[in-house]
Amino acid sequence: MKLTDKQQFIIFLLLAIGLSTFDAIFLPNTNFSSYNFLISVFVVIILIRVLYKFFKDFKSFTKIDILGYIVVFIIGLSLLFTVNT
Repeated sequence: MKLTDKQQFIIFLLLAIGLSTFDAIFLPNTNFSSYNFLISVFVVIILIRVLYKFFKDFKSFTKIDILGYIVVFIIGLSLLFTVNT
């Protein structure tokens, strides 16, 4: 069974959010750099996929699609900066 791009994106997004939530709840005062690196890798993969899809299909997008991609990109960047602080 092959996952579609949308399914892969959702899985990566849920993993990144789940890992960062676990980090915030159960490891609030630890400096577990390999764990933060893993979350950062997931977020960077998500952002690269979002940018690739955005520029690949740019001409067929509506204003709502473009706004959605901007929101996802901003959320991804904020998640990336939250993890690395």
